[in-house]
Amino acid sequence: MGAANPVFPKFPNDPRKDEARAPAERRRRLAAFLRDEGIAFALVTRPLHIAYLTGMFLEPHERFVGLLLFPEGESLLVVPAVEDVAGDLPVLRYRDGEDPYRAVGAHVRKVLARGDLPGGTGKEIRIGVEEEHLTLARAARLAAGLAREGLSPHRLCSVDGALREMRAVKGPEELAALARAARDTDALLAAWIRELRPGMSEREAVRILERLRDEAGFGPFAFDPIVLTGERTALPHGVPGDAPLRPWSLLLVDVGVTCCGYAGDLTRTYVLVGAGPAPREERQTWERLYRAVEEAQTAALAAVAVGRPYAEVDRAARGVLERYGLAEYFVHRTGHGLGLEIHEAPQVAPDSQERATSGHVFTVEPGVYIPGVGGVRIEDVVALAEAGVEVLTRSPKAWDSVLLSLPPSMA
Repeated sequence: MGAANPVFPKFPNDPRKDEARAPAERRRRLAAFLRDEGIAFALVTRPLHIAYLTGMFLEPHERFVGLLLFPEGESLLVVPAVEDVAGDLPVLRYRDGEDPYRAVGAHVRKVLARGDLPGGTGKEIRIGVEEEHLTLARAARLAAGLAREGLSPHRLCSVDGALREMRAVKGPEELAALARAARDTDALLAAWIRELRPGMSEREAVRILERLRDEAGFGPFAFDPIVLTGERTALPHGVPGDAPLRPWSLLLVDVGVTCCGYAGDLTRTYVLVGAGPAPREERQTWERLYRAVEEAQTAALAAVAVGRPYAEVDRAARGVLERYGLAEYFVHRTGHGLGLEIHEAPQVAPDSQERATSGHVFTVEPGVYIPGVGGVRIEDVVALAEAGVEVLTRSPKAWDSVLLSLPPSMA
């Protein structure tokens, strides 16, 4: 049974303090979209979006939960009676065995009866839903619940685009949380490096990340950490296994902790230095790959400016790797938006149609992955403002700083 929890828990390091106005302002913006589009009401059912619009995260499992929002700003949260919901929003609770969709229909009928019916011609009602979340089965139950209250015919309209655009532009409280998540991730990585020992496995290295995160009191991981070594670094999203950390090999780590629900994301690639002489050919190859990726990231960061298409930012990184003859080994986009989800708008990709906008927060993470050799990725989180770009992650990444001499194993 899932109880309601604030999506912005009050961690000791919560940069938001008591910022309670943001969800209400987001609801006002979505209501304005409904008015502009002639939509009678929206029914938001994705828990993440409900959290974004209310400040409360609900995990209903198989039960229905929804946020009703009307063009004039009236809202109603529909939840199972088992949920413990606190807040200023009106709440409609239903018991197991009762039909929440009919309850939604009854409330909508009452609201619409108070004024003119927006949303279409004749008696057609336009309803805003998340087409990427609402299943066919639930859409049918919603239609039946509305029909029982005489609210038909109707037409479903998507609000996904509006929500996506709203979430892409971060407010001050979101920027503060993302900046803190970046700093905490930097601190975790620095502590982790000091605990690495030759011979430990990738899985053991992940367990050290977990322990250090718990000891520091940082937020949950934004995703399962990736630690890969040797030729396995050529797997962009490889799963940590039993491969040991060995001198004169590559080590890739991709990790991020959250703050107040907002994600951090950081990748660094290291060369584990041994006591003996370096294998000359391998070291030259690693340095060439690393400097190419470092230059590609620098070019992408320099290309970021308000109003510029993200496709151009991607081309800046890709162009550097083409000059090095490595473009075929760059198999993913240059970056992705970051927020309540680890991957969200905007997309820094070859086919992106989006333009850089003040308030966007995203990663810049070019990489090359050569089977049988290894891979290099350098990833940082950046925030965009009218004044320029701020890199939120600060972990060292110059070539000399990624040559790690591990202390001897304590075994």
